[in-house]
Amino acid sequence: RRAGPPPPRWTADGLRSEHELRLTTGDDKAALARAEGTAVFKVATAFTRLELPCKTGAKGTTDGRTVTLRRCEGDYVELDWPGTDRPAVILGDGKGRRFATPSEVALPLFSGQRTLFQLEYSDLPQKIEGVRIALNAAGRIATVLIAAPRAFAERKVAVVATPEPVVDGGKPVKVAAPRTLWEAPGATSVPGPVATSAAEVRAGTRAVAGRSYAVMGYNTPTVEVRLPRVLNSLFATIEFGESTLLDRQGQPVEHGQETAWVQWPQLSNEVRFSPASGDGPVQLARARGTAKIRYPVAMRIVTLTPAAPTAGDVTATFAGARVTLTGEPGDAPDKPTGAPASFDVVRAYSRDGERLRPLSDPAPTGEGRTLAFWGEPASIRLTVVDRWEELELPYDLPPAPLLPAGKEGLRPE
Repeated sequence: RRAGPPPPRWTADGLRSEHELRLTTGDDKAALARAEGTAVFKVATAFTRLELPCKTGAKGTTDGRTVTLRRCEGDYVELDWPGTDRPAVILGDGKGRRFATPSEVALPLFSGQRTLFQLEYSDLPQKIEGVRIALNAAGRIATVLIAAPRAFAERKVAVVATPEPVVDGGKPVKVAAPRTLWEAPGATSVPGPVATSAAEVRAGTRAVAGRSYAVMGYNTPTVEVRLPRVLNSLFATIEFGESTLLDRQGQPVEHGQETAWVQWPQLSNEVRFSPASGDGPVQLARARGTAKIRYPVAMRIVTLTPAAPTAGDVTATFAGARVTLTGEPGDAPDKPTGAPASFDVVRAYSRDGERLRPLSDPAPTGEGRTLAFWGEPASIRLTVVDRWEELELPYDLPPAPLLPAGKEGLRPE
């Protein structure tokens, strides 16, 4: 029996989607070994486009339909779209660059531009007349582009699905079809790795004062350490010592502090200051302290293949969907606590150069570690750190200006 399919889930790069079809059977003992069918892809080939400035109340008309920006400021936009179809909403910075949208919510609109939460029971039943879309952007929005499909092309393809492989101790992993994660061959999320020095890292690292814009703890003062945007920084560790806060008379201010983990994609770490007692942000004139950074200044990518399974002291044994790594990858002996080891960051790639989805974390097996993947790896890549450097970054900063009231939850400029 077939369950209703949910909407497709698009990956962050927008290049592929997952559409889930749930199958059930009346036989409780039956085990699904293979599913075959036909998928019909309906792809938009032409769009109606409407671009509006990020301004609350802005309106525009396309194909006889009027779009209204109910709210647009900072990194947030909320708009009403008339019609039961769903347009794509693209948020930009005004210079042709598109923002990522980490969150998006869509609610159906009924008569009077009311959502389900605004209807009374006596109002039902109601006909859906539009959709209200709310998005957050990874930056300050300048333009809102609405793209509505108006022409489509269809293509039918045969689909064969097999169960996800099971990794359970020594049970063999049987993979009938490869599954991949999108990643161009050789791609990394940030440039790198690079060979650098403690002096270059210090020159490329900044400490800046900030304020939290979260609804809870709004205007909490912070000091953020920003690392260079290279692959090395993903392995770095940052520790903050006890900070000293001073008032305008130069007297110490009692406070509490907590440290956030290194964040992606900012490649930063921050310390947050809270009042020793009472509500509201702690009042200060200066924040002084030191951040201790352990940084991998020398790194390299090691690639292992069935044809060349050994590099240095590391050997990979390829067995279908499993790969066993033995030997020592050459991690520097002074690796700081909390930094990943080479065997912790292993990527497998198919013959087509796409990254394979891992099925397990590295599990100790005798003298090595065994990993399983959904697909048959044609190559394995390890990131090895050859040398660490320790540096200290002192800071003595005035607080960042207070964020205005009524902007809680909105990313500042």
